[in-house]
Amino acid sequence: MFKDVLKRFLYGQILNEEEEEIFLNTIKTQAIYAVNSIGYNLFRKVYSEIDEITDETVMLIINKKETILKATENGGKIECYIKLMIKNHIIDRLRKKALQMNELNDKCPQKPNPKDEIANIEAIEFAQICNEILTKTEKEALCLELLEKKSQNKTVISFRKAKSRAHKKIRDLVRKEKFSSEVVEIAIKKFFLSEICTEFVNSNEVKK
Repeated sequence: MFKDVLKRFLYGQILNEEEEEIFLNTIKTQAIYAVNSIGYNLFRKVYSEIDEITDETVMLIINKKETILKATENGGKIECYIKLMIKNHIIDRLRKKALQMNELNDKCPQKPNPKDEIANIEAIEFAQICNEILTKTEKEALCLELLEKKSQNKTVISFRKAKSRAHKKIRDLVRKEKFSSEVVEIAIKKFFLSEICTEFVNSNEVKK
């Protein structure tokens, strides 16, 4: 229903009261999901309330008309696209705020760097996606690469192949989603491989 209403809106057709309510409520719901994934405290650094980002999203949708219309034709869930668009917009606003804060905080290095908070958010997202797209063997191969150990249960060649596949998937992900090298490094060291390696090492100890 939302997809049809969205297309009518983008084609300049007048929405009736029910359609307008569906349109705005769906955008507001996706805005809430986006804010929850980022964290309300960070959101409040650039906005006062959800209605502000909801209003801005309407303008974003208009500005990205052609891209969104293509997305509606590709069979994907357009609500997820709207949520990601809102999330990226909030992060962009936070980046700009961080630059301003960095200039103000040059003489106060003890204060937390807002840019680091944003990088951590994106790193968590990157780690979650990696956990979804990589197989168990590919994760173990990356873990062994990090730990510089060899497996006693699988051949070295099989792990080399798994590692190669994992590297390709990660490169494709970085290229597609435009994650920065800083975000990737944080995700690998702090979130992704640390959790996987802990699980992998513990499972090996149990086997012994």
